[in-house]
Amino acid sequence: MSLETPPAAGEDAPAGAPRANRAAIIAIGSEMLSSLRQDTNSLWLTARLEEVGISVVRKSIVPDDPEAIGDEISFAARAANLIVMTGGLGPAADDVTVAAVARRLEMPLARNEEYVAWMRERFARRGIRMPAVNEKQADFIVGAKVLENPRGTAPGSWIARGGREYVILPGVPSEMREIMEERVLPVLRERAGRVRASRRVLRVSGMGESAVEELVAPVYAKWKDDPGVNAWRAFLDKYYADADRNNDFVVQGYNYAQVMVQVLKQCGDDLTRENVMRQAANLKDVQLGMLLPGIKINTSPTDYAPLKQLQFMKLKGESWELFGEIINSNQ
Repeated sequence: MSLETPPAAGEDAPAGAPRANRAAIIAIGSEMLSSLRQDTNSLWLTARLEEVGISVVRKSIVPDDPEAIGDEISFAARAANLIVMTGGLGPAADDVTVAAVARRLEMPLARNEEYVAWMRERFARRGIRMPAVNEKQADFIVGAKVLENPRGTAPGSWIARGGREYVILPGVPSEMREIMEERVLPVLRERAGRVRASRRVLRVSGMGESAVEELVAPVYAKWKDDPGVNAWRAFLDKYYADADRNNDFVVQGYNYAQVMVQVLKQCGDDLTRENVMRQAANLKDVQLGMLLPGIKINTSPTDYAPLKQLQFMKLKGESWELFGEIINSNQ
């Protein structure tokens, strides 16, 4: 049977809306609020989303209650533009996720008789009569993209609504992971292009948290009143007030935009593709506010790498200071 494919960029999103870069994960299931189950799905999803440059800004567990699910969806949508839900897609009476999402997003449900027939055939191949309660798994949200589940009878859904995207996945880990890996991540990865998230962990032993905080506090203080940092903050206040300012990708995006502005300035009135590419390959000593002082952007027709410099810092007393000359990697 053929099911719909996920949205390429999010229907119903306002023109110019940013693609998903902040995610909220909602684990649905009353059993996970007890001492009997652990929410391992959210940990796995966090790792996969970070790999495609999406920061997880909220995680929650809610019971199998339509009101609780709806309230959490509304709350999560204020913090994130991608909301991923797991659980509550089975045939039991307390599996209410799809109906709760449809109700909160004010989207109708419709039973897909073709999918009902497909489920009956699947049960019949195993020599089992399909219980009537399974039919509710064919109640699809009208307008949602249905994500086929090769391992079970609970398909996922992908919805674009009001500038947000909602992905609904089964709670069974093997089913959730396959749908995510085969149907969702390839789309998110394509959207991200070359953007990837990486993590470097610094492990400290023999020091308490407060002692470490005293040691690193000067790093934060050094740039508190820096003109470049202040300009970045002002830009976000005006154009992107809900940005996650702890997300490195927000800084990178700001830097990329500054570089593009410089390229367009060099283009003058000639905005042909050829001239844009020519100017992008002829950047000379461009300084960006969110780079260290003295670090400059340079490109040439034979070298497209914009950053080729670094500088060391050392802790002196209660503050960090730059030391030594700027190091050029091409020297």
